[in-house]
Amino acid sequence: MGAQWKAKGKAQAADARGKLFGCLAKDIMFAARNGADPSANSRLCLVVEQAR
Repeated sequence: MGAQWKAKGKAQAADARGKLFGCLAKDIMFAARNGADPSANSRLCLVVEQAR
C-alpha cells in the first residue's frame, strides 16, 4: 500500500511528456505548411531547433 505515490508520479510525468510532444507536433505541422525544407523555411527551422 505504500507504493501508490510512485505510480502517481510516473503517471504525471507521462502526462507532461505527452502534452509537450503534442504541442511540439502541432507547432511542426503548422510551420511545415509553408514548406517542408527547414533550410528554406525559417519558422520550421526554429521549431525543430526548439524541439531538440
